[in-house]
Amino acid sequence: MDDLKPIDMPCMADYFAGELSPDEAAAVERCINRNPDLQKLTLRLMRSRIDMSANVAARIPDLDSQVALLTENVSAALASASHQNELVSKPVSPVRPKPVSPVQSKTAFDTRSVVNSLPVPRYTAYTIGAFLASLILVFMGWTFAELRHGVLSPTSLSTYTTGNGERATVTLPDGSSVTLNVGSKLQVPSNFASGNRTVTLSGQAFFSVISHSGAPFTVISGPSITRVLGTQFSVRHYEDDSSATVLVQDGKVSIGSETLVGGQAVSISSHGASPVRNADMNSLSFTKGVLILNNISLLDAIPDLNRWYNVEIRLGDKSFSNREVAGGFEAGSIFDLITVLELMYDARVVKDGRVLTLYR
Repeated sequence: MDDLKPIDMPCMADYFAGELSPDEAAAVERCINRNPDLQKLTLRLMRSRIDMSANVAARIPDLDSQVALLTENVSAALASASHQNELVSKPVSPVRPKPVSPVQSKTAFDTRSVVNSLPVPRYTAYTIGAFLASLILVFMGWTFAELRHGVLSPTSLSTYTTGNGERATVTLPDGSSVTLNVGSKLQVPSNFASGNRTVTLSGQAFFSVISHSGAPFTVISGPSITRVLGTQFSVRHYEDDSSATVLVQDGKVSIGSETLVGGQAVSISSHGASPVRNADMNSLSFTKGVLILNNISLLDAIPDLNRWYNVEIRLGDKSFSNREVAGGFEAGSIFDLITVLELMYDARVVKDGRVLTLYR
């Protein structure tokens, strides 16, 4: 079958709720990851549902704006797919077939059919439109059902944050622990203990996850969705990072169609995942209070140093930009950093509050 058929709405609801088996969820994610429009919309749906949990009073207006935004995405996806189809071949008939309505479609989701269709995927504008419309309907029905049954509440989200220069360890209701690096934020749903083990992360964190059969642990961070059963791994995606990085210390995690084991890492951007590589375990040193930077330019290291010491480093002499940084920076005071910078670069550091400017 050349075209990807729209996945039926009950299956997608089960996927968002984390009620599919790991194999079924992986099959759905492979299907989604084959098309950037579907991938972006899925991430938007998952984030939208979590964000909407934060304020019940603003629920309905927020839902309206979310649906309006998602509808715009559907139109854009249809236009993009239609344009791509016209580039591939001209229609043989002037009469265009009517788009398949997700309500009329009687196609049932079958993991085997999704897997079997992987080698030669082709997407039409109508297929993508039906699928995106199905996702919107799932999202709307899911949200209204929770509102009707009172699942969402003003305290539906617990947010844990660390400022620049701060780190913290959080113990989750299931016994899993999360070590937050500097300048990070973790959002945990109130029904986490009931099986909704989906958290969102901005920044960097090391997770030590306790396995619970039938309740996978999922981390949404930037463009990445990381799903695990029980393992130790880290996820990093700061606002100034071009991609999210997942590193596994022990156990296994799945990211779309990729499976990572201990000692492996992968980066995920809006363009897809990089090849799996051997992990640099030094990136986990933040859990022990040390920031290790390995042979990168000072210009590239400044964002991490700023977060680590809660400072703003400026270069009074641009020749410092390409000077390399190599070594470990222990958590300490701003004066410790000044001493290190002066010795490392034979520089003069001028301090103005928390702004440090390097001169020759």
